[in-house]
Formats: sequence, structure tokens, C-alpha cells
Amino acid sequence: MKNTVLNSNEDFKEINADYWTERSETYSDKIIHQLEGEAYKIWASEFSRQFVEHFGPKFDSLKVLDCGCGPGFFSIVLSQLGHTLTGIDISQGMIEHAKSNVKKASVDLKLIQMDAQALNFEDESFDVLVTRNLTWNLPDPKAAYKEWLRVLKPGGLLLNYDANWYNFLFDDALKEAFIQDRKNTVNEGVEDFYAYKHSDEMEDLARRVPLSKIHRPKWDKNFIESLGHSVKVDECAGDYLWTEVEKVNSASTPLFSIAIRKSDT
Repeated sequence: MKNTVLNSNEDFKEINADYWTERSETYSDKIIHQLEGEAYKIWASEFSRQFVEHFGPKFDSLKVLDCGCGPGFFSIVLSQLGHTLTGIDISQGMIEHAKSNVKKASVDLKLIQMDAQALNFEDESFDVLVTRNLTWNLPDPKAAYKEWLRVLKPGGLLLNYDANWYNFLFDDALKEAFIQDRKNTVNEGVEDFYAYKHSDEMEDLARRVPLSKIHRPKWDKNFIESLGHSVKVDECAGDYLWTEVEKVNSASTPLFSIAIRKSDT
């Protein structure tokens, strides 16, 4: 990753994109494992449940945007459920691996390198927008949310799955709990997701983004409601969306879900 002083959001975006490209191969390996294992069934069930709850039991194929698609997990799952997918990611490496994974999965969808905070789509282009583990990593999450809502059709659904990643850098109690999570991976004999080559670089980037310092999802709910849209939050989403290995790794950083209905007006 480039050793560049970050003077603006544009500097950060470039360096952040380079970082995720560096990690794209190993990240893709994990996604392939998810596609072949329990995680696939878990997320397919989650999307089906959310869509029925939002759109009713009868709906046609939905036009879906996967923001921060990474190596393509959500895009592939949703495409195989019969929906029309467009996946975007700021990292060229992630998009390249997504294309490879999409080809192996024999699905047809669009993949575009694009900044999630500045979407190159017309207003009201999508029925659904999905995103996972992205919002926390953005230099301007308010701009991202506004863009995501802009491209959604009135009454559309925005599903955001995230966690308070790297809050432990700013909270001693959370730091202790994070260290205990690392010990638990050893005790349980499972892979430690944080024992990777670029972990120090990730922590450096995390210190530079606003949401690493804020306890969520209260922040998200308040902001979205201030824009006039309805929000449903589940702070225990990891209880049913994470595999047991994920629960061991991130017990102190639970996954939450944010389901947003775009206002009809």
C-alpha cells in the first residue's frame, strides 16, 4: 500500500482501493468457501425473507445493486435466486476476482469498478440495494447513504449489514474483549480472521474513517430517519446470519442489519 499522507477523501479512496486490491485474492478464497458452504444457504434464506417481508409474497425478478460487492458473494447468491444484479466495488482487484467467481458460478450479471459514494447510475434505477461490511470503511458515509437512496426507486429496499468494526481501537473495554476473541479462536481451534498479513495497514485505515469511532447502528438510524425514510434495525443479526466460526471470531463485534424503506415521496 502506498505510504501517502492523506490530505483528502480522494487520497483515502485511492489508498483504500489499493489496500483492498492487495487483499482481494485471499478475500476471494474466503468468499468461494462461503459459496460452497453453510453461509450460502444462510444468506439466500435471509434475502428471500427480507424481500417477502418488504414486497409481499408475490414479486417479479428484482433489479438489485450490490454496493461494495468484493469478490461477488452477494451478487452471485442473489443472481442465483433469480434477480438482476449489478455489483460495484472501488477495488479493481475485487472486481477482477468477482468476474472470475461469477464465471465459475455460471451466472450473468454486471460488475463495475465504481465508488459507492458517487454512483454513476440514474435516479430510481434499482428496486433493492444490498451492502455488507462497507459503510464503516467509508470516509463520507452520509454521502454514501444519500447516493444509495437516490438510485433506489420509491418504496425500494436498502439492506445494510455491518458491525462496529475497529471500535476497539478507541475503547479499552472493547480492546480487551477483542483480545479475548483472539484467544477464543485458539481455544476453539478455528481460523483467526484477524491474523493476516495486512492487519496493521487495516488498523491504520480504520483510524482515519469516522464510523470507527461511533457506536452503531443508532447513528445510521438517526441519519436515515432525518432524511425522511423508515428504518428497521436488528442488532442481533449475527445470531442467525453468522456461522459458528464467525461468531467465535467476532463475539465482541456483533453483526447488525439495517433495513430501510425509501419514502414514496
